[in-house]
Amino acid sequence: MEKLISKSIYCDYNSTSPLSESVMSFLGAGDFLFANPSSVHQLGKKSKKVIREVSEYIIDLYSLNQREKNCIFHSGATEGLNSLILGLVYKHILEKGKSLSLFYSPLDHSCIVNLCPLIEKLGATTIELPILTTGEIDLAQAKNLIAETSADVKVLNYTWVNNEIGLVQSLSQVKELKDNTDCVVIVDAVQSPGKIEGWQKVEPSLDAYVFSAHKFGALKGVGFTLLNNDLEISPALKGGGQQNGLRSGTENIMGIQTIELAYRDLLKVTGEKDYYLSQKSLISSIEDHIFSMIGDESMMVSQNLKNRNVNTISFVSPDVKANVIMMSMDLNGLEVSSGSACSSGASLPSRILTKLGFSNEQTHGGIRLSFSPSFSSEQAEEVKKRLTQSLGKYYHK
Repeated sequence: MEKLISKSIYCDYNSTSPLSESVMSFLGAGDFLFANPSSVHQLGKKSKKVIREVSEYIIDLYSLNQREKNCIFHSGATEGLNSLILGLVYKHILEKGKSLSLFYSPLDHSCIVNLCPLIEKLGATTIELPILTTGEIDLAQAKNLIAETSADVKVLNYTWVNNEIGLVQSLSQVKELKDNTDCVVIVDAVQSPGKIEGWQKVEPSLDAYVFSAHKFGALKGVGFTLLNNDLEISPALKGGGQQNGLRSGTENIMGIQTIELAYRDLLKVTGEKDYYLSQKSLISSIEDHIFSMIGDESMMVSQNLKNRNVNTISFVSPDVKANVIMMSMDLNGLEVSSGSACSSGASLPSRILTKLGFSNEQTHGGIRLSFSPSFSSEQAEEVKKRLTQSLGKYYHK
C-alpha cells in the first residue's frame, strides 16, 4: 500500500522510502544482535557470521562472483562514493606518486561535484564530460577525452539512474568505454533497485557499485559497495582495519540485517507479472494529466527522456515557482520534492535542470514526484485528483 502520513500521499521515494514490512516486523520483534563483530567471543562471532551471510546474499543477488567481488558496508552512498574516489587519490597520488584524472557527468550526484575541489587540491585533475540533449553522457566524446588524457589512472563516475529526473544510462555502453580506455568505472547505483527493469543484471567487469539501503526499505545510515577485489585503493577511514582494512569502524549490524530483509520484500513486489509495464502505464497517465494542465510539452522533463526509470515524474511549472506549487500540493495532501532531496532546503536553481538547458527562472519551477514499488491504479487516480486541486488554481488549460 502507498504510505499515508496524516492522510497525505507520500510521493518522495527517491529521497527515502518507508521501512519495508519485513524490516518493521524485525524491529518489532526486538531480538537484535548487538555484539561487536570484531570480538572473538561467541556473540561477536554470531554478529560476524550474519554480516558474512548478508554480504554473500547481496553478491549472489547481483549474480557476481564471491571470489572477485568484495561487499563493503558503510553509512550510505555519500560515504561510499567519497571513500572510493578519495581512496583512489590516496593510493595513486599520495602513495605512488602517480597522476589521476576524475571524469564525471554534470548530472552526477552533488557528492561527486562537490568533491572535485578537494581532490584537485590533492593533485588530481577533474573533467566534466559533455552530455547529450537527453542528459546522457556523450560516450563518443567521452571516449576521446579519456583516451587523450595522459593521467596514469583514469576514473569515471557513472550514474546509472539519476535521482532527480529518472534518467537511466546504459551499463553495457560504459563497459565498452572502459574496455576502450582502461578507465576505472565507479557506478552510482543508488536509484536502481526496483526502479528499472533488469536492476539485478550488472556488468561484472565494472569496478564498483555503490548503494544506499534506505532507498529501498532498509534502515537509514547503512549502505554498501560492491568492489572488485583487484582495485587498488587506500582506505579513506583509518582505524581498526575492519572489512579487510577497506572501511574501519564497528559495523552497523542491525542496519546490515535490514538490507537483506528489504531486498526480499522488494523482489516480491517487482517480481509480479507485467510489473514494469504496469508501473510505466500508471506514471504515463499521471504525466498526461499534468500536461493537460500546464500545456507545455517542453516542461515535461522525464516524459521527454529517451531512457528512464518507472517511478519518477519530473516537470517544470513554467509560470509559478516550485515552492508555491509544492505548498499547494502539501495542503492537498501530496508529499513531493523539488530537485534532489540531498540538497533540499536550498532555494537555488536546480543544477540538473540548468545542465539540461532550462533557464534559471525555469529551474525554480522544477518538481519531482517519485512513487513506491507497490504504486497502484487506485492510488494513481487519487494522485491525479490532488494534482488537479494543486495545479488547477494556477493553470486553467
